[in-house]
Amino acid sequence: MVYMGNGQSKTIGKKEIVSNPDIKIKDRLRLMGFNINEIKQESGWIGGNSLIARISTASWVNLSLDMEKNIGTKLFLACASVYDIKMVCDAYLQITGAKK
Repeated sequence: MVYMGNGQSKTIGKKEIVSNPDIKIKDRLRLMGFNINEIKQESGWIGGNSLIARISTASWVNLSLDMEKNIGTKLFLACASVYDIKMVCDAYLQITGAKK
């Protein structure tokens, strides 16, 4: 899932990313600090800390921040492990530019 802003998200598959994703998706990924060429590589799709997992996490964090900012609703992200918590925290720091 890639959060596109304004409450909108787009689910994308590996084939779409590898072939040629929509320019809006490319722009959004760049805005979130991700390199589209890295996502096209097989290694970007493997493992719990894969690039695609980090993109999804960053998307959920972006959605959560937008919801709180625009409608005052806090969206809480559930984490199943300490590893997940680290990924959410890293995404938050990347998005907000906050310091650890």
